[in-house]
Amino acid sequence: MALTFVWKAAMHEINSINKPLVEIVPPSAVAPPLDATMVVLSIAALVFVLALAFFYWNRPKQQACRKIQLLIRQDWIQDQQRRDGCHLIARELGKAFEVPRLPLVRFDDIRQQEWEAFLHLLDRKRFSEALVSSDELIQLANQAMHWLKVRSWNT
Repeated sequence: MALTFVWKAAMHEINSINKPLVEIVPPSAVAPPLDATMVVLSIAALVFVLALAFFYWNRPKQQACRKIQLLIRQDWIQDQQRRDGCHLIARELGKAFEVPRLPLVRFDDIRQQEWEAFLHLLDRKRFSEALVSSDELIQLANQAMHWLKVRSWNT
């Protein structure tokens, strides 16, 4: 009995081999190999984008923005460090505008008066005997961030 079952199964396999191929799909066309010029252009474009990002990241204004934002995020600054924070703001603004002294930075007429008022406030906080509060330091840092975004005649 087992022999007949094996015989029938073998005959069934032989009959299924002789049937036409119904469910087999022919392979699709093979994609052409990558062109070497396309690979070189892709790599060149990637290098170009990375170089632009690097130079943008290392611009003086971007570096100043990052340092001042770090100052804004530090809420644990001690009293003397707050005065140092005011000096940091002035130093980073000078680097960003690429001038040796901040009064040399020039804006248009309306903004120039606001800039001079900001410089007067910053200098008063930097060199006063009274300690600078955290709120005043954050306000100065936010104003400095605003001035970094405004286009000056120097940069």
